Amino acid sequence: MVTLMRTKYRIPPLSPHLIRGERIRAHMERDLWSGGAFARRLTLISAPVGYGKTTAAVQWLGECHWRVAWVTLDSGDNDSGVFWSYVLRALSEVDDGVGGASASYLAAGSSQLASMNEGSFDYRRFVRRLINELYQLEAPVILVLDDYHSIEEREIHNGVSYFLEHLPPTTHVVLITRADPPVNLGRVRGRGDLLEVREQDLRLGCSSIREFIRRTTGRQLSSDDLQRLARRTRGWVAGLQIFAASVQGHQDVSGMIDNLTRDNRYILEYLMDEVLEQQPCEVRDFLLWTSPLDRFTASLCDRVVQRDSAREMIMRLHRENLFILQMDEAGRWHRYHPLFARLLRNQMKGKSREEYIRILCAAAAWYEERELIPEALEALISAGEYADAADLLERWIEQIWHGGQSGRLIAWLDALPAARIKEHRRLAVFYSFLLLINLRPAEIRPFLDAADMSDGEAGSDGQASLPRMTGEEMDGMARAVRAHLAGIEGDEEEFLSSARGVMKYFEKRRSAWRPFAALIAADAREWVGDESASERMWRMALEDGRSGKDPLFCLGVAHRLGMMKLRTARLKDALDICREQLRFAGDMGFADAPRAAALWSIRGEARREQNELEKAAAHLQRAASLSEDAVISVRAWVQLYRLRFMLSTGEYAGAEEVLQHLEREVYGLVAFMDGQIAVCRAKLELRRGNCSRAERLLEPHLDAEEPLGPWYDDIHLMGARVHLARGAMDEARQILDSMSHYCEKRGSRRAKMETALLYSILSQAEGDVGGALRHLKPAMHIAEPEGYVRLFLDEGEAVYDLLLRARRQGVSISHVDGLLAAFGDEGKPAVAAPSGDAVENLSAREIEILRLVAAGFSNREVGERLYISENTVKWHTSNIYSKMGVSNRTEAVNLARETGLLQE
Repeated sequence: MVTLMRTKYRIPPLSPHLIRGERIRAHMERDLWSGGAFARRLTLISAPVGYGKTTAAVQWLGECHWRVAWVTLDSGDNDSGVFWSYVLRALSEVDDGVGGASASYLAAGSSQLASMNEGSFDYRRFVRRLINELYQLEAPVILVLDDYHSIEEREIHNGVSYFLEHLPPTTHVVLITRADPPVNLGRVRGRGDLLEVREQDLRLGCSSIREFIRRTTGRQLSSDDLQRLARRTRGWVAGLQIFAASVQGHQDVSGMIDNLTRDNRYILEYLMDEVLEQQPCEVRDFLLWTSPLDRFTASLCDRVVQRDSAREMIMRLHRENLFILQMDEAGRWHRYHPLFARLLRNQMKGKSREEYIRILCAAAAWYEERELIPEALEALISAGEYADAADLLERWIEQIWHGGQSGRLIAWLDALPAARIKEHRRLAVFYSFLLLINLRPAEIRPFLDAADMSDGEAGSDGQASLPRMTGEEMDGMARAVRAHLAGIEGDEEEFLSSARGVMKYFEKRRSAWRPFAALIAADAREWVGDESASERMWRMALEDGRSGKDPLFCLGVAHRLGMMKLRTARLKDALDICREQLRFAGDMGFADAPRAAALWSIRGEARREQNELEKAAAHLQRAASLSEDAVISVRAWVQLYRLRFMLSTGEYAGAEEVLQHLEREVYGLVAFMDGQIAVCRAKLELRRGNCSRAERLLEPHLDAEEPLGPWYDDIHLMGARVHLARGAMDEARQILDSMSHYCEKRGSRRAKMETALLYSILSQAEGDVGGALRHLKPAMHIAEPEGYVRLFLDEGEAVYDLLLRARRQGVSISHVDGLLAAFGDEGKPAVAAPSGDAVENLSAREIEILRLVAAGFSNREVGERLYISENTVKWHTSNIYSKMGVSNRTEAVNLARETGLLQE
């Protein structure tokens, strides 16, 4: 579990010297509660550093009667597990009604083993559970997220956006930040749910400045000096604080004001010199020696300063208001004002870099003694002591991993020199795995090589509470990662060599890593055409996931198994697998998990193949909406299946947009995905009549004489189609002959079916009608039981003529008749003509979007107006075109005007 620091979920105490400005008082003391609910969802306090944002919030909330849950964030909280653990803990501190189901869910899901190779834990589901608990609270609560600018992770911003979108009426959020965060502020603002506090609201006015200077220095400024000080500092709180400290002992206050500029940086440099020069030697040394510490307590300061007087010095700094802030009620933890700390650190580094490093190392040792490992690691990395940091991380890496801190873990490993990681086999194996699941395959191989050359490291020093990965398990994990890497790079020989026997490392006991090994073994068995063995491995992984009550992992495995069923022409099995696992996920509360998008997209693809286009469109729409927060691999497959749907239904404008998106976001990451994108691009060019361009697109992917595995047969089959379209029969036959040989060895049923169909088209084009019908029979034998329709329709009129001949010859009459009916009377796939009924079937949302399109707004502008993503707008417009029987926005708008749909 994540180790939490109490000071981060406590409201920071106030200094008695601080003054609240008139503007902030007037701005924030508006009616917040009305009619049994908060009048707004969010208060945003956003201003540059040094404007007293935190102080203003503490003063404001201290004068109210609300229950306040406070979280002070820092850069170490850029991990969803850590972030939401602090939020949950802060809320549970003010009401023990929060933290039941959501805490259990967070604890169960924070282990990243639940999502191996499928991305991170579903924190959106956690947020939904937390929201449900907040709805049960009787008394209102305010959640404050201080220093939110420290958060950079997109996943956390998405979770906070979702949280704000669905807040119960008795919960209010305050975000304190130096920059506006990417959390859908436009939507909240548009609804009137946002109170904004900006720099101009936080500036101190003349009366507040006069009172502040009087309290802190005992001086009474003249009206002229007061006006000039206000103009020079522009009410900037940090500048005024440092000015107040610097005037101690100076008689010429007017002269000091004259020396101030309007540039905050120069104000700080000038005043900083004044402040430090006035301090006694022991105070100045203490400030500099403790400046490397983000937060400190007396015993930590005694360690780094190497004296036993820190407690008295800290009390003195508070009395003299030297920019020190108390972080907890007991007065144990403290920190310096961020600006003051930054300037002190710069001076300390300039004075003695060696002493700066010594202090950080001493702090790291203090942290490690108390098992504050993240703080110890941060200190060692900041000091550049990478050898010690690597040693420490090696001892604690399992504890950090199982604590759900994979985001911080990869950040620490990224910060270490590669040579240091390679010295530790355990680090090299973990780093290889983390690079794999973060889609950074190009960086992996050197660390795998280092892991192979190192001696096995086992043992349990440093963390008796959790089992260490044994040397044998590290062997298995390294081989599994190597196999997966070779697979996505298209290196067949290395993939099969590494995957062969990978399960032997995990068969003896139920290792936490066994499911990942099962996935690799399943891929390898499918690669060599052993469908039954592959399915056994997938089923084993599913069993592990279900017995561990891990629906997220099961969704990921079902995605891979469902795709295998599509590749092996078993549409009904694919549909059954998706239904079963979606039902299991729903029973566990994960029906709307982003990863479920993958299974909905498989259902959509299967229904497209069966020509059930309405069901396909509905499934793919569900997939698109769920996939917005999914990992990139899931998003890519959802888009690919949408693309295939558009190509089948003639929506070429929409297909072009999706292709461009895939080429921007995905191309170049994974070799087999590049091939899938190239196939779709070639198909689109072929539909446009650009045979030569389609051929050029496929050339880089057709180096081998036959496919390199199940992901690559589509490329060769597309190559045959291109040659058939340009009349190059010999080249087409050469590819089909090699495909036939490949299918005999290990090819999927889908590849066999398509190869047979293309042989049939080739034979008919050469005038060999008997050969054409002979090849058609095995294709129909596979297609008919599964209900394949689109495969035949998408090949066009050549197949229509072939089916007419087959009917006369009595070849598989029932399915032939169904296919001919789908083609229609003119030998083309039947498409509903535009009609008033079709237009009337548009939903209210689709009509709203169509009206904005007719007004000339782009997809992005429509999304901004309706507070939906641009991809969602594209999906809606695609559905509009399909329902109206048009292919682009111009035709849609013209038809809508003709039918009167655009009239209010």
